[in-house]
Amino acid sequence: MIIKKKPKVIQGVPVVKTGIVVEGIDMYTYRGTDAIKESGVTYRSASEAFRDATYATAGWKPKTDLVEGLEWFSELFVFFFWVGFAISCPIVLALWLFR
Repeated sequence: MIIKKKPKVIQGVPVVKTGIVVEGIDMYTYRGTDAIKESGVTYRSASEAFRDATYATAGWKPKTDLVEGLEWFSELFVFFFWVGFAISCPIVLALWLFR
């Protein structure tokens, strides 16, 4: 004769013993809707906690105005350097040939 035990019932829902633990909450008895919220998860930053625009960017941050300005001036300096080099090379060559 086999005797079957009645499953444990909590709040009208039968408990299935799976041995699963999610974020520190034992899933034997948990019947809530949001396990992560109830487990007391701590976030790495305020951006992650509030899911703001910085957290949502896909691996890059927009450059600040200062950084963009410095890059623009450095590219301008390099441009004028190469323009000066291109102008001075033929002049130096002509002076060297006709001396």
